[in-house]
Amino acid sequence: KFKEVNKKFQYGNYHRYYGYRNISEEDARLKLLCQRLGLSFFQDKDVLDIGCNSGLLTIAVAKDLDAKHVIGMDIDKTLIQKAKSSLKLYSQSMSTGSGKFKKGQIFPLSMPVVYGSLNVPGVKDSSFPRNITFIQGNYVLENDVLLDIEQPQFDIILCLSVTKWIHLNWGDEGLKRAFKRMFAQLRPGGSLILEPQSWTSYKRKKNLTETTWKNYKNIKLYPTNFTEYLLSEVGFNKCEVIGSPYNPSKGFQRPIKQFTKGRTGNDTPSTAANRTPATTMEQQSKKIDEVEKSSSLNSEQLVKVENLTSSVEKNEQSVENIDKVMTR
Repeated sequence: KFKEVNKKFQYGNYHRYYGYRNISEEDARLKLLCQRLGLSFFQDKDVLDIGCNSGLLTIAVAKDLDAKHVIGMDIDKTLIQKAKSSLKLYSQSMSTGSGKFKKGQIFPLSMPVVYGSLNVPGVKDSSFPRNITFIQGNYVLENDVLLDIEQPQFDIILCLSVTKWIHLNWGDEGLKRAFKRMFAQLRPGGSLILEPQSWTSYKRKKNLTETTWKNYKNIKLYPTNFTEYLLSEVGFNKCEVIGSPYNPSKGFQRPIKQFTKGRTGNDTPSTAANRTPATTMEQQSKKIDEVEKSSSLNSEQLVKVENLTSSVEKNEQSVENIDKVMTR
């Protein structure tokens, strides 16, 4: 019933994904975001792109939209290698000033029309490509306890056409955990840009593997309920529909939504600004790997994880303060 070859792309990690989307001239999603939210939306922001595939959109945000730092993350090692190769190729072109690229290889010729003038290689000093990092890994944590490790470190998180694949491979619990992680990683006032796939598209991919089939049959949190869940359960305080970008393929015409995290939180502007997202993500990955070495968490590991949580430390301090008042 399940073909072995399907396992290769069970995470939606298609190696010609951008070709499937037909964006030989421009990524309509970025164009829409810039039109509706303004060209300065990404400027000087720390950005995470979940499920970045081969990294073309990620590179565009770092290079042409003046983001402070962008992390592209994908579960597929080969795609991350392609993303790094593309970044290296573009960087070499900047240093030599050759600019010899085939149309659509890295950035389309129409990008200056869409996003404004591009930096001329060798002329304008830019943080690119130092402001971009590609990381291979699974964004879905092993369990909810690991959520306590997370720290606010991003201003914007992009989750574009990824929810279906998380849902089919890790079920309701995995997707809920991913949503909670996104919220935890956003700084106060930060934005989650979400492009969820429709339930109809799930049906076309449910038979990829035994895992996707079982998860599909047990899904209770449907895409139409994502907004309610993110607002009422996860903690986002606002949702706005940005729009549906045009695409010749109707399957890729999906509404994009902006979820905003409230401006109250444990981070102050100074502490948030001093964090380096790439370093923080790598440190957290190491901590998570240490905890996940065993198949289950024992009491000693639980204490270790909880001790990493700033919120727990603050709660303990609050209890101590109350005890002092009570004993006076």
